Amino acid sequence: MGEVEWLRLPLGLGIGFLSAFGAFYLATAWKRRWRKDAAVDALLALLPGHNCGLCGTDDCRHYARELVENGADPALCAPGGKAVEASLRTALGDERKEARIAVVRCGGRQGEVRELFAYDGRADCWSAARLYGGSRACADACLGLGSCRVACPLGAISIDKGLALVDPELCSGCGRCVVACPKGLIALVPRTARWFVACSSHRPPESRKADCTRACDACGECARLSPSWEFSLEEGRARASTRLREDESSAWAAIAARCPSGAIVRSGGTPELPREKKVKSASDGGAAAL
Repeated sequence: MGEVEWLRLPLGLGIGFLSAFGAFYLATAWKRRWRKDAAVDALLALLPGHNCGLCGTDDCRHYARELVENGADPALCAPGGKAVEASLRTALGDERKEARIAVVRCGGRQGEVRELFAYDGRADCWSAARLYGGSRACADACLGLGSCRVACPLGAISIDKGLALVDPELCSGCGRCVVACPKGLIALVPRTARWFVACSSHRPPESRKADCTRACDACGECARLSPSWEFSLEEGRARASTRLREDESSAWAAIAARCPSGAIVRSGGTPELPREKKVKSASDGGAAAL
């Protein structure tokens, strides 16, 4: 009987602890759920209430819940347009308060990036990346097979000569293309940041040009020409400011024109620049003069 009495004490303490923990968990879970429901109701009040399903969900309430719980794109309400998008972004706050666009941090098109072999497999970037990391000499190059284009719900991405391009007028910054790229080349930047450096190579600066004529070689020319810190050098690559808007500085285009490799690009385009030669590829067996 003595041993049984001793067992009752820890058993009672254990049951009491579990009961207290369960009550605390249920209370906090209820509070979290209540806060989420309140946030959903607040967003629902901003939606037009047509329940049309054009946002990709069943109705407005489901869309509001996706916004709160899964970080859905605030720009998907077609009937509400820009006015509802702005209201949703303000209500959501934080990083989604500011409209964003996607940029592809690579500028190497066919003829500008060296090819290691001819890829004739499935037209999917993930499949190509599994084959020795892709056919291009730059391990961080766009594979140009359009996985991001397929993922984009608004048709904002096109493929030009093996390079993905984003139309800033169509892009809503939903981020689906970001997770669709196996190379991690696509980034979301504020819509006001219209210039970026189209290079993500992690190789030493002096060896990048052997892989791609568009590669940033960290010459520092853009940083030296930046009167308002439009560009800087970080980790061996040029970086464009995402805080300085284009209307706050008129130097962007002039700086881009001085980039020797054309790595500085305005969102929505890849400007043509004069070159003395193409890079050597596996298909042509040598460099062709321009």
